[in-house]
Amino acid sequence: MIMNVVKKLKTQTILACLVLLVIVSSSSFGVTGSQVAQDNRLGYEIAINGTHAFVTNNEGVAVYTIEDTSAPARVGQISLGGEARGITLVENVLYIGALSRGLVIANISENPTDPTILSEYILGDYVTEVCIDGNYAFISSGFGETQILDISDPSNLDVLGHLPISELTLDIAVSGSTVYVARPNSGLRLIDVGNLNSPSILSLVSDTSGARDLHVQGDLLYVARGTSGVSIFDISDSASPVAIGQYNDGGHSFGLHGDSQYLCIADLQEGVELLDISIPESPVEIAHYEDAAPHDLIYKEGYAYLADQDEEFLLIDIVSSVTYSNSSSPTTGGTPNPSLFVSIVLVFSAVFAVVIVLVIMLKKRY
Repeated sequence: MIMNVVKKLKTQTILACLVLLVIVSSSSFGVTGSQVAQDNRLGYEIAINGTHAFVTNNEGVAVYTIEDTSAPARVGQISLGGEARGITLVENVLYIGALSRGLVIANISENPTDPTILSEYILGDYVTEVCIDGNYAFISSGFGETQILDISDPSNLDVLGHLPISELTLDIAVSGSTVYVARPNSGLRLIDVGNLNSPSILSLVSDTSGARDLHVQGDLLYVARGTSGVSIFDISDSASPVAIGQYNDGGHSFGLHGDSQYLCIADLQEGVELLDISIPESPVEIAHYEDAAPHDLIYKEGYAYLADQDEEFLLIDIVSSVTYSNSSSPTTGGTPNPSLFVSIVLVFSAVFAVVIVLVIMLKKRY
């Protein structure tokens, strides 16, 4: 009976199936919209608002529209005369750590691609990290000092104090009167800034070497530690963090961001990982997208916005565009990606094509 069916098949049908297989297999999975920068610019850190993403790179800051999450577009470049690293967006004001111009404060309310520069402040040779807490900015010059600025009047910055550290600093976070400083060589350092004019060292948290990125969510502090994964601390007493959890899949955790239930990890080797942290003592990976090399990311409503090593910027629908490792699923404000349907078509097309070829070979042989 099978041989009778095969006799009725036309060569065009077989070719059409093979063409369908090629087309489907070449489709892009996992990225609802991706934008590859010209000249393969390197993306370092990222900030977003409701309409735009801002990615620091070797020339300043790249600007992307993200209102349509399925079709982000690169719409401009804020030129700063050289490399920029740290970036924070508060309302309509960007705070940028530029290597040649120091801290650059820019208003994007009128034109995000050509913002109004409010002020600049040089710290040592350059500024790499920027953390904003209310009217205060904590800025680091990388290997040099870290300063506290009063930014209540952006056009007239006032230096308040200096953090008593000089080692390489990769990130800064604030909770109450405690500043957390990520230092890859020695780990997580706590600074008391109850007196902004005279900060003092509180402690060095043990077993936190490799610390490079920080995320505070309520009473929890998440620390990305490179090849040591992610450490989770209870900071309900901000001056005395208590280790309560750990996650490490053997990759290289560069950055992290999330909300009260989900944590997204920028893993330079493994791509993007989404964890269910509803039980922070036992984080569980629920999604994984491998085709990226992110330095930094922001997670918002089911989407991951990446500053990528190879493609500068990627926007990933982490909810519907990846293979889940269990049944947990975050909610999303976006339109689901049809990748599941495409995957099913791919599998059935491949099986059908292989069966047809095998039957034809058997027919010729016998």
